[in-house]
Amino acid sequence: MSKQSDLKNPYGNRQIKFLERHNNLLKNANSEIEQKLWNIELLLFHKNYVISNQTQEIKELKATIGELENANSVRLARFMKSRLFGRFSLKKSKGSDGDGRKTYDLENNIKATEEQVKKVRNDDEASKFDRIWVNQLPNRILLERYKNKLREDQTTPKISIILPVYNVNNKWLIKAIESVLGQIYQNWELCIVDDFSSNTKIPEILNQFAGRDGRIKVEYNKKNSGISQTSNNALAMATGEYVTFLDHDDYLSPNALFEVYQAIKETQADFIYSDEALVNPLNKIVNVMFKPDFSPDFLLSLNYINHLMVLNKELIEKTGGFRKGIEGAQDYDIALKTSEISNKIHHIHKVLYFWRLSSGTFSATMTNKRKIHYAGQRAIEEALNRRNIDAKVYQAKRIYNYWVKRNIKNNYKVSIIIPFKDKPDILSTCLESIIFNTSYENYEIIGISNNSEKEETYETMRTFDALDNRIRFYEYDIPFNYSKINNYGVAKASGEHIVLMNNDIEMINNDWLEELLQHSQRDEVGAVGGKLYYPNNTIQHGGVIIGIAGFAGHSHRHFTKESDGAMNRLVNICNVSAVTGALLMVKKSLYIEIGGLDEVNLQIALNDIDFCLKIGKKGYVNIFTPYCEAYHHESVTRGYDTTLEQKRKFEQERHFFIKKWANILQKDPYYNLNLTLEREDFSLRSEQEHKKDITPASFLT
Repeated sequence: MSKQSDLKNPYGNRQIKFLERHNNLLKNANSEIEQKLWNIELLLFHKNYVISNQTQEIKELKATIGELENANSVRLARFMKSRLFGRFSLKKSKGSDGDGRKTYDLENNIKATEEQVKKVRNDDEASKFDRIWVNQLPNRILLERYKNKLREDQTTPKISIILPVYNVNNKWLIKAIESVLGQIYQNWELCIVDDFSSNTKIPEILNQFAGRDGRIKVEYNKKNSGISQTSNNALAMATGEYVTFLDHDDYLSPNALFEVYQAIKETQADFIYSDEALVNPLNKIVNVMFKPDFSPDFLLSLNYINHLMVLNKELIEKTGGFRKGIEGAQDYDIALKTSEISNKIHHIHKVLYFWRLSSGTFSATMTNKRKIHYAGQRAIEEALNRRNIDAKVYQAKRIYNYWVKRNIKNNYKVSIIIPFKDKPDILSTCLESIIFNTSYENYEIIGISNNSEKEETYETMRTFDALDNRIRFYEYDIPFNYSKINNYGVAKASGEHIVLMNNDIEMINNDWLEELLQHSQRDEVGAVGGKLYYPNNTIQHGGVIIGIAGFAGHSHRHFTKESDGAMNRLVNICNVSAVTGALLMVKKSLYIEIGGLDEVNLQIALNDIDFCLKIGKKGYVNIFTPYCEAYHHESVTRGYDTTLEQKRKFEQERHFFIKKWANILQKDPYYNLNLTLEREDFSLRSEQEHKKDITPASFLT
């Protein structure tokens, strides 16, 4: 592409120097990562050593129990063993019916939940997650309205709960079923199918529960059929308008179905999902999955919806139910299929499901993990086929995470717009990282000099202009107006796609342009942004969260380069409300349709975020991809706003932005209401933040 193909210098020397510098940067970054990975390896070795010792202790305890069973006091020995392994019948409690078993109805379930709330509130060692869950429970006023509604109208939708069972720990199965019985919302049915369990206690437990409550239906497979067929058998028993799913070792929050009922009533959604907690074998919350609202590209990267998922029964019937041959990822397959034909998907920002982390679950062994991973991959491949998407599915950085790599349809021309003022060394680094490190060839670079003064800058422009006929420079000497300068550059562009790029960007991977373009070419996609690092290998940009600090902030800023981020957001393609204009691709036609950057009201700041929000308002989705990586030597050219006039201008534009987008500042759809707006680290909201915008929802108020 060089204008002088026989020119060996300085083009050749420039390329050699760039590659040497680039390789050193990557070498240093990789060295830091290797050291951190080694430290993690040592930590894992220590934990495995501890687990090994604990396993040996468990074996010794089992041997002791065996000796006790052979002792004279057989009854006592068996009781001790049953208590240890959970092989006992239904617990009896106070406030029960005639045969000593607990009574489940609306009033008793509310009282039982009140007791749980008191227990958490009085426990000084209760985790922050426990307290969040307690604060999300419905208050007395809401419950009284609900009870009054029931007196007036009995036509509430029935919700069928699908529960496939196979050789589960008895006490966990009991807890799962009791969590359904303990629901505040009463119009449900529990459809249980046992998949030919060898544990003889399971039929006893299931039959006891079915005998107690007519809403519990139980059937037994005559042979082991797998979870997909077992789930289909349970689905065939369902008579409810809505269907949800419960794993045999998990349990529901007592307000789960009540919140679903409220969502159905208020939104008429046919696909509803909630946040969920991860609990250990002792039922202690160890983490919470605070999810975004529906994010189609994130769902193609991993099954972030998972539990609790509630579907209109007609929706799941239209898709053919659970597919055989995809066991382990059958719920992922259902989420993908039903989301394609859903009329409205609604996300409840509350913890309604408790997902147990246990060595006894199907996904515990490495063999099963691989099976589940490949089943998930097949589910995505089938989804791509249904949607006529030309793409391949690869494993992402983590197991159960996927990289959907789309083929680029045409040889689109891409115009890269780079405004600058002097700083020729920074400009050279930026240009070299494109010319020498971009595998996609059909691009042009449009450099816009804004009031440059140094002769070295003009010499750099002449040098690069001579080196490559894809590079053009223009002088646009107006008072600095970032929006107007970029709009000017776009007007000069001949490409079908535009890349807005700061001159302090340095590209890392050579397929960066393809990674942006494969999404920008999609009809439904607006802006696409990449993963940017500070020179110290920490995150500078992983997408933009609206509402941080009152206006906007960068996702996971200052996290380490190798960090996965919250729910693996940093290592997966996902939807975001906005991306930074430091590196942003968009179709030129859409850029013009939107009206470009606002050169009147947002001349300096927040123009890129405003641009992305305008795109979103038009119905397009914006995308963050971690597969386009670059260093961002932030604000090298212009510096930060330090003068009184600069600060005044920023405040003026910030206030304009806040007034314009006030409706989204408290609820970025790709963030979560439980997460802080004071920091960029996905930490929990503080009590003060909750008091500002959320009425306390306690049973004790």
